[in-house]
Amino acid sequence: MHTLSPADILAGTVTLTLTSDDPAGVCNAVSDAMLITIAQPPVISNSVAWSVSPVCEGSGTTSIQVTATGSTLSYQWQKYNSNTLSWDNVVNDPAPGREVTGATGQLLTISNPDANDAGFYQVVVSNPGCGTATSNGSILSINPAPAAPIVSGGGTFCGSANITASNSGDGTIYFQGTISGGTSFSSQSSSEVITISDTYYFRT
Repeated sequence: MHTLSPADILAGTVTLTLTSDDPAGVCNAVSDAMLITIAQPPVISNSVAWSVSPVCEGSGTTSIQVTATGSTLSYQWQKYNSNTLSWDNVVNDPAPGREVTGATGQLLTISNPDANDAGFYQVVVSNPGCGTATSNGSILSINPAPAAPIVSGGGTFCGSANITASNSGDGTIYFQGTISGGTSFSSQSSSEVITISDTYYFRT
């Protein structure tokens, strides 16, 4: 019987050789060798957390990563299902728009998330024959996409006109002047007095 030493375990393999000989010296000794692979149980060494949370619905990218040691590791990210009170496996979704990658890897990434992606996530790291390790949980929060503003007050006027924008309080409204698709945060306003004829824009 051979008892594995710490060095054997650290190396991950050990070769055992069994030799049989003839005490009388008539027959030559016979040897046979056996290679033993020593698997290491999975050990998670970090606390998992989303790189960005909250993230805006329908835009942006966030990811979560686990670091683990062990032999022949496999990974499965899971999301808690509050209806069934159980964990559901995350599934890759490479479709255009919302995209989920790395569901069975160390790094899980979600791009352009929807509201259903919000929730509590964990990862299970497995090694066949040596058990599993489960990470801590991390909450992903999704901010709803703001509603497009509704603008009123346009038309033909003498001198000046007042235009206003509303969006039912869902997001902050910014005046963009005559720039279509503007991204400026400089003018937080839902009402403007206009004196020059043109097309004007608000955004949330």
